[in-house]
Amino acid sequence: MAAKKRKTHSEDFITKALVTLEKSQSEGRPVNEIAKQLGVSPSRLYYWKKRQDSNGSKSRGAARAPAEIRAPRAARTSFSGSSEVQALKRENAILKEECRILTKAALVFARQRN
Repeated sequence: MAAKKRKTHSEDFITKALVTLEKSQSEGRPVNEIAKQLGVSPSRLYYWKKRQDSNGSKSRGAARAPAEIRAPRAARTSFSGSSEVQALKRENAILKEECRILTKAALVFARQRN
């Protein structure tokens, strides 16, 4: 059985995808819809956006869109808000796990006392 070959995207495609993403999100369209239209996964779009944000506008696929196409700053914050929600969900999961462990430990100590 042959291994599945990973699809690579050109710099130009990535740049255009990020411009489309920013423009579409400012119009209120969901990322899933944009990804489907571009033929990529939503996680790939988030990855490209994160890479663009962390490396600055000079990195691969991170060319800036003209000012008339770019979304207003308030509309572009959806990614940081999304990543903040993701971080809070991770933290919540960790806290729930710690609570579960402490509850079990309390039961064990209660049994040992009796």
